[in-house]
Amino acid sequence: MISTHETHYSESFCLVRNMLDRLSWAEREKLIYEINAKHESEQKKHRMKHTELTNRECQVLTLIARGYTRKEVGKALKISHNTASTHISKIYEKLDISTIAEATHLAMKLGILKLFPASENLSTR
Repeated sequence: MISTHETHYSESFCLVRNMLDRLSWAEREKLIYEINAKHESEQKKHRMKHTELTNRECQVLTLIARGYTRKEVGKALKISHNTASTHISKIYEKLDISTIAEATHLAMKLGILKLFPASENLSTR
């Protein structure tokens, strides 16, 4: 059974494909260029924001991306859960995100999770 989301995606995809078919070759090339430029700009923005994170914030981001609660982050890094909460708030602000899912996605996308491999013992969870 096809979900509503899949149906909507398929309809949207078909609509875009039909619109693209009506464009000239030059218009398609211009559109592709603009899409790529926007994508590169977004990636650069996130990379720049990543460089603003401190080493400790990268550690906190790694742990929350692995599913740790604020209390578990505090225990793992030997800080209070209030301090962990402050780090998380600063991370969210710096990266312009608001959920753990976004944090996890961005941590993987930026390669932050590779900075602290799972084999490294950051905690005694």
